[in-house]
Amino acid sequence: PLESPGKDSFPEQEANDSLDMKYRPLEHPCDIPWPRGYSRKEIGPVWDRKTANKKTTPIVKGGESLALAQLHKTVTARPDWTASFEKPKTSCTEVSSPSTTVLSPYLSIGCISPRTAWHAVSDANAKASSKTSRTKPPVSLHGQLLWRDFN
Repeated sequence: PLESPGKDSFPEQEANDSLDMKYRPLEHPCDIPWPRGYSRKEIGPVWDRKTANKKTTPIVKGGESLALAQLHKTVTARPDWTASFEKPKTSCTEVSSPSTTVLSPYLSIGCISPRTAWHAVSDANAKASSKTSRTKPPVSLHGQLLWRDFN
């Protein structure tokens, strides 16, 4: 086997003070990440830290019960839609009437397991009309569940 590189094998780290402020992580969730280098007065107020929680509401509320309800509403109750789901034809930014399942937040924090979602998609696909054109991975819902593990 090859020897692992020693400390002297790596180049000396340069001082990047000029980039520090440009790429520094946000100090507060209400900070505006872009555009850097402008003062708040130039951009205009979006919200202030004192009232941020009062003015903002989450798009998705958490919990297993709500995750299962969302799974039923978007997958189980719509077998034809589930079988013909095609990722390139969706808009991830649509909030009022989403074109996706909106299960990502629930999957990402473990409110619902990928296995539960997988079996719900399988069951819905089995119930879909024979006239429905069925999509295949990677654009199908099964494909999306497989790809989520690569992120």
